[in-house]
Amino acid sequence: MLGYIGKTAGINKKSKFLRPPGAIDELEFISTCLRCGKCQVSCQKGCIEILDQEKGIGLGTPYIQYKNQSCDFCLECIKVCRSGALLHPEDTELVIGNAHIHQYKCLAWQGAICNNCVHSCKNKAIKLKDNRYPDIIEELCRGCGACMIQCFQQPTAIFIQPKN
Repeated sequence: MLGYIGKTAGINKKSKFLRPPGAIDELEFISTCLRCGKCQVSCQKGCIEILDQEKGIGLGTPYIQYKNQSCDFCLECIKVCRSGALLHPEDTELVIGNAHIHQYKCLAWQGAICNNCVHSCKNKAIKLKDNRYPDIIEELCRGCGACMIQCFQQPTAIFIQPKN
């Protein structure tokens, strides 16, 4: 595994992919992940995908792809991870990323009455500004993707920025 670590020197420390809950720092994640796929199999929501060869050095590592389901933080992926690439520190609430709203795409910000994302957020991380415009409270957002899935706009007006 040490030879593989040397190949990570030129990559960004921040991930451009949403990693599963509990993912360690990106450089460590890439060098620690065994690429066994057990996390993908364990995800009952079908949110975990595996990076293909076009994604470079992250080949074979898991990432989150929200299609029809959001992450419910069941933590099955962490339970099956034997490498330590996914960890759950006892005193930490896991965060995948933070939601952001493209105001120029958002129906509410464009004048329509819509608050679908507000109602979909279990963490109450989206509030209505001026009783009309959805606004993300970053400290409360865990990046579960529920708001993104419930967004009427296609492509969605909401995106999740990776945490690390």
